[in-house]
Amino acid sequence: MKNLFRVVIIVILGIGTAHCAKKSHVTTKAAPTTEEGLGFIAKTTDEQLHQLTSQYPNAQVRALSIKNGIYEISHAPEAAVQSISSQSVYKNMFIHGLSMNERPQALSLEKLAKNTSDDANAAIDTCKKSESAPEVDADLSYDTNTLTVELGDEVTIKALGKANATVGGDVRFLWDVQPPGFSKQTFAKGISSSQTFTPDSPGFYQVALVAQGADSSCALLVVPLFVTANPELSAPQKPVTVKDQSPFVHLTYVRAAEAWKKSKGDNVLVAILDTGVNYNHMGIRSNIAEKTSEIIDGKDDDNDGFVDDRYGWDFMSGDRFPFDDEGHGSHVAGLVASPISGVAPHAKILPVKVLNAAGGSDIATVVAGIYYSVDSGAKIINASLGWDSLPEPPKPLLDAVQYARTHGVIFMAAAGNGDETGKGFDIKKKPTYPASFKLDNLITVAATALNAITSYSNFNDELVHIAAPGGNEKEFLFSLSTLNPAQEPLAGMVGTSMATPVSVGVAALMLSVNSQLSPVDVRTILMETGDPLPSLKGKTASGTQVNAEKAVTRALDLKPAKFIL
Repeated sequence: MKNLFRVVIIVILGIGTAHCAKKSHVTTKAAPTTEEGLGFIAKTTDEQLHQLTSQYPNAQVRALSIKNGIYEISHAPEAAVQSISSQSVYKNMFIHGLSMNERPQALSLEKLAKNTSDDANAAIDTCKKSESAPEVDADLSYDTNTLTVELGDEVTIKALGKANATVGGDVRFLWDVQPPGFSKQTFAKGISSSQTFTPDSPGFYQVALVAQGADSSCALLVVPLFVTANPELSAPQKPVTVKDQSPFVHLTYVRAAEAWKKSKGDNVLVAILDTGVNYNHMGIRSNIAEKTSEIIDGKDDDNDGFVDDRYGWDFMSGDRFPFDDEGHGSHVAGLVASPISGVAPHAKILPVKVLNAAGGSDIATVVAGIYYSVDSGAKIINASLGWDSLPEPPKPLLDAVQYARTHGVIFMAAAGNGDETGKGFDIKKKPTYPASFKLDNLITVAATALNAITSYSNFNDELVHIAAPGGNEKEFLFSLSTLNPAQEPLAGMVGTSMATPVSVGVAALMLSVNSQLSPVDVRTILMETGDPLPSLKGKTASGTQVNAEKAVTRALDLKPAKFIL
């Protein structure tokens, strides 16, 4: 049955469908999509959850980490949740992408009213805002709770509107569809009662609908649409070889080829917390880690609370397909460990999807991804994400990074890509999480281009430890793309999101030759062996850009000392 969609602003939220786990009252379900769906993050026991759900039958429990007893509990009073929690509960909240390469821009009436059509009868040449504007709604052919369709599904959106009583007359509708960057589709703006199309690309679509009354007053409705792809993991592929490394300038800057004479990152598992990974890309398939303890059979074979999670997990949709709907995560994974563009071409990748195609998420989803990464055996977590608009340090996120610390896992975070003007700022004065946390397993990374810190990169001479190539408008970093209709294998991006996986790749090279290195060892070596850059002085704690050759050499030099007792 179709549902009316009554939202008048863009909402960038989590998406997906439910998936049952071991307990009947606990699910590894999708991330929340509405404010009403947000719950409280709590640490408790299964017995106490039974007590709560018996008292509040409408309560919903989302498993964040069954192993560690961490859940999101919604549709129950805070006091009731607190009564069963062994620590203070935390109200979950939505967060928007800070480190994404591109951020969705809100559509406006002014933008839509211009150049709508060559046909004057079909165009809305002027839109004025007034109290007499008509009402506008939309009838969607897809689920209004998830706002998601599978790639290849047809989408129909019917316009619904009613003229203001003081104006009367007919209401006409103008449509505009903005597809994601990889799409080849074009949409003509014009007047009609409905819009039907079949998306050609995964990603975030914005469908704008303007209702105009007889007095030219207008009302705007923007319908978010997430298009996802959930392919099975393809058959194993032989690693590709690329002789010409010249397009991948980051490899030259960090002296990766020289480091490869000693290490290529073998036996190191890196978790990619991101928008997912295009795990069937020829440039990453051979590097995707597979859990041999998990069989695709509809059962939780390894008893970790996640059914059939053989090659990662999608915490946005609550399913076993952590496929990249945006491109950001694939690009990041390729910079870490790809035979084409990776600094550590033999390292293994664990895809952990915690961001949607618009770069949005929520605290609980990211927290769940961190616990999952640690419990799955990752040695390094790449977090090319961050948020500078949070009212206070999110304790569940801090606890999760601390959990990684207690298990000896390195957590590498992007410093962030500046303010709304694109200018980098001091993350001590304006905290950005998780980059601004003070933990000794955390390594925060700034971005350079052409051997100088970029104008967009955030900084601080205490909290930002190192820098790495991140690119700028004059020098893009090229890495793997996600599924796209043009079948382009590579994409160019810039940001601290890119600098972070370059540094992660160097850390993977180090751990491969010396698995005894602690997170503190790795951070110290990266800081001390990097190449000093004048522009980094006072901007990072080390003042250096990572150097893979020197870092690997130092890691090898430390190896004997680790075994002298």
